[in-house]
Formats: sequence, structure tokens, C-alpha cells
Amino acid sequence: MAYIPPVATGGNAEALPGTTRSYNLRASSGPAVPLRHYNSATSMEYGLLKPPYEMLNRRLRTAIKKIGKLQFQTQSAGNDFKKALPKADATVPVSSVERSLTDFTYSFDNFVNAFDDTTADELECAKRLELRTQYLYKGMHGNDQDKDFYRRQRIHRLIIEHLLRVGYFETAQKLSDHVGVDAVTNQEIFQVAKQVEESLRAKELNTCLQWISDNRSKLHRLQSTFEKEIHVQFALELAKVGKRLEALDYVKKNLSSQHETDWDGNAMTLLVTVGAGAWFPGDRYTRLVSEDRWQELIRMFRMENARIFNISALSPFSAALQLGICAHKTSHCMDNSKSKCIVCRELFEFANGLPYSHCAVSKLICPHRNEPIDEVNVPMMLPNGQVYGINAINELTNSEKQIRDPASNQVFDIADVKRLYVL
Repeated sequence: MAYIPPVATGGNAEALPGTTRSYNLRASSGPAVPLRHYNSATSMEYGLLKPPYEMLNRRLRTAIKKIGKLQFQTQSAGNDFKKALPKADATVPVSSVERSLTDFTYSFDNFVNAFDDTTADELECAKRLELRTQYLYKGMHGNDQDKDFYRRQRIHRLIIEHLLRVGYFETAQKLSDHVGVDAVTNQEIFQVAKQVEESLRAKELNTCLQWISDNRSKLHRLQSTFEKEIHVQFALELAKVGKRLEALDYVKKNLSSQHETDWDGNAMTLLVTVGAGAWFPGDRYTRLVSEDRWQELIRMFRMENARIFNISALSPFSAALQLGICAHKTSHCMDNSKSKCIVCRELFEFANGLPYSHCAVSKLICPHRNEPIDEVNVPMMLPNGQVYGINAINELTNSEKQIRDPASNQVFDIADVKRLYVL
């Protein structure tokens, strides 16, 4: 954690003795700046830079708290050492001075070690953010080789993140090791989320409480109620096994500082449940002690974890896939395994419910030669309704002035082929 010099607020640039400076970690709340250059990077690569930035911000907040606490302990030990020293020309009490000096040395060593550890953690996060920034910059503004490498790796990164979202961590790790994109994926965040979700499925709350402790300041800034719900569940589990007094003590310790408006909902229901019994009748009380309550906590955790690290609610891979399907989907698409349309042939089930593509300028493509049908390659229609370009018609016509339709294998006279006009 680098030293931040005092900022001059007047004619004197030095801080006054005995004063302390507080560093505001919150960004200024100004109007949102609109994106001027909207491209694939600004629309799909938000998750590449935002999570490491949030991780660096969290490490910084944790370091400030930890260093401040150790600094206070070191100052207290130093003051005790000064008090143990005798006045001038007096005999030095070796035992008391030695004890005070040992305590001061121990506190100072802890302060230095913690400072080195937190600085190393922050530098690691900063280097990770710098690496991803350079990676994205080369992919968008580098040479042709860098851009091609970035595009080929991007699809792998999107698939890996989607696998992490749905819980296939081992498959995501194998793919990441195979393509070498471990440094630009958010596996650390999802691995921690996996541990918390597994603990909640096992009806164990200590892992989740530790996660809340690590992210408490950000949760408070987001005005999240997740911490309150976890404390409610912890007290409820104590009441279920008959430990009502322990449950009340836990409520006093962790929920007594709640504002009176925060006692609405499950917090007030908890007190009735603890006082009257875990199986008190009523829908509110039954829902609070049901098994579905744990699934609700898992859902709340996923939402809060995404809010903390600014992870989009929809997977970028899923969004890109749906966008690609919509680009090919038309109102004439149907389930047909023999069709040359990719939506009709393979993706019709995925296309259900998705909107049609909006084509301001449409193009006709010859199904035989896969080339545009235009004023040079004019459209021609067979008697069975199949349309091909004139180049394909000339290619399919034999010496007997007959043409065999490659789609239906029917044979027609060339005189029956008609010119088609598109309005």
C-alpha cells in the first residue's frame, strides 16, 4: 500500500501534528457518462476489467482496516514502553523495560509483516488488472496477429465463464488450462462462490458468514439485506434444536443495531418463532423453517455476489449465442433437419421465444453456389418453386437442355425455367 502524501488545502501543504487523514474510497457521485464508442469491447468485456478492480478495491479497504488496527496496537505498546522508562539519572528496571520492549518489538514486527503482506496482495491485484488492460488493448488496437489471437481466445473465455456460472468448475479449469487463458478469467471469484453455495446446501452458515465479513463494507454500501437474512437463519437454526436462549443472545449481538424499519419481515417473524416454537402455525413461519428457505438464501447469495463484483446477470456467452440465433431467425423458420438454414436445421428449439431479425436491407443467396443473387447473377425459378441464380442454372443444365434440381432431384426442361423478379 503506497504512501499517500497530504493534500494541501491552504497555504500550508504539511499535515498538522496530531491530526489524521481519512481516505474516501467512494467514487464521486456524478452524472453517468454515456459511451461514445460502443463496440464489442464496451458491450462484452465489462466483466474482464471490473472484477479485478473490485478485488483491488476490497483488498485496499481490508488493508486500511488491518494496518490501522495494528498501528494503534504498536502506538499503545510504544507508549507503555515510554512509561516503563525511568526518569533521568535513575536506575533502569530491567525486568519491566525488557517486558515492555518485547511487547513493542512484537507489535512492530506484526505491523511490518502485515504491511508487507497487504502491499504484496495489492500489487498482485494491480498487476492482474494491468495485464488484462494490456490484453484488451492489444486485442482492440494491436496488429492483425494480436487481433486474431484475441478473437480466437474470446470465445474460449466466454465459454469458460458460462461453465463457471452453471457450476461446471472442473470442465472450465480443463478448458482454461488447454487454451491458456487462466490469467484473464474470473475463476477465483466463482471458486469462492462455489464454496459458499456448497456450505449453504449443506445447511452450514460459517463459510457464508466469513464471506460476509470479507465483503461487509461493500454490502452496506449496496444496502443489502443478505447479512440480516443469514443472521436470522443462524438464530433460527439454534431455535430449531431447542437453544432458544442462545438464539436470543445471538439476536441481541448481531441484530440489535438494526434500524426499526429493518425489523419488518423475517426478523420479526424470527422473534415469534423463537418465543413460540419453531413449528408455530402460519404461512410466514412455515415458510421460514421450510427447506425452500435454503434455496432462497442461495439465490440471494448469487445476486449479492454478482452485485459486489459487478457481474452481469446474463452470461455474455448466452447473450452472444441468442443474438447470433436472432440474426438468422425469420418468420418462416420451422423445424426441418434437411433445411440449409442453420436455425431450422439445428437451432430451432433454442430459437423458441427469441425475436426475429430486423433486416433493413436483405440479400438473396444462391443455395447451390452460395453466392449473392443480384442484377448480374439474376434469380431463376424452377417449376417446383426452387430459386437459383443464373450461374447455378447454367452449371446444372446438361447437353440435352434439361436441368436436375439438386434439392428434390427432379428433372425439368430449361424452357420451363422462368426469370424471377423481386420487388
